Amino acid sequence: MDIRKKIVIVSIIYLCVLLLPFFINMQEHKYLMDIFLHLNLALTLANSWNILGGFAGQVSFGHAGFVGIGAYTVALLVHYLKLSCWTALLFSGFFSCCIALFLGLLTLKLRGPYFALATLATAEIAKIIVVGARSFTMGTQGVAVEKTPLLGSENYLVFLFLFALMLSFISIISSLLIRYSKTGYFFIAIRESENATMAAGINVFKYKVIALLISGYLAGAYGGILAIHTGFVDPESAFDISRTVEPIFISYIGGVGTVIGPIIGSLLLVPIGEVLRTEFTTAHLLFYGIMLILFATFFPKGLAGLIKLGARKNVAKNK
Repeated sequence: MDIRKKIVIVSIIYLCVLLLPFFINMQEHKYLMDIFLHLNLALTLANSWNILGGFAGQVSFGHAGFVGIGAYTVALLVHYLKLSCWTALLFSGFFSCCIALFLGLLTLKLRGPYFALATLATAEIAKIIVVGARSFTMGTQGVAVEKTPLLGSENYLVFLFLFALMLSFISIISSLLIRYSKTGYFFIAIRESENATMAAGINVFKYKVIALLISGYLAGAYGGILAIHTGFVDPESAFDISRTVEPIFISYIGGVGTVIGPIIGSLLLVPIGEVLRTEFTTAHLLFYGIMLILFATFFPKGLAGLIKLGARKNVAKNK
């Protein structure tokens, strides 16, 4: 299917979802809208990780760091500069992107597990700095994020839902544009063989940085929305390791390195995870772990791979 048709289909689907607040009373169905909110956020984070780890092959264990930086950007701008939380949200992805650039300059010449370990270490270092800088970040006490009216309305859940929806839409469109562009082909070439890509005259470091910047921006914006949603940011919640683990699970189970993989993974895992989380505190992580083991063993290409395999078999039968 032509990429323009795919973009049109995605846009129509999102336009339909955009109309939900006009047909659903969000005050009466807060739990349902909260699931929709988390679904869009999970999809954004999964796409963020998939662009870097799935397309470009740079496996990151430090996405919790980008999320935490985005969350603290909003919290500290609101606290010190008295900005509206919605204005501060615009800076969350940008500041996280700046940190991603700094991280990339230091670590992207590393390969394989060394880069993954470097990103994990960076996320932990960021958390330690936030805890240690008590005079600025309030340390383990955390920072409250005051919600301010937008367009004269205090219906914060609606606005958060719309921002999360817009961000997930941007993440999917970004994945589509990258996957079917020259940049996307360079990402895949780097993933398959860095040495061969360099031999072909492609600036490998440049395209690694591009992938990291896009990934860092989306993860930081995710963190900003999360900070406003919870109304409070502290080191444990902002740099929660689940922000690193969940997008990897979602991407691999849905189909890592594909555009549709994070979408399928999010639609499957987020509702199940929310149900399990309400009954058991960490049962959703156990479920994710079991699913990942099963898929890594029996379906390494994820659900997207199974769908493609089924489609090929149907075509073969019809012939």
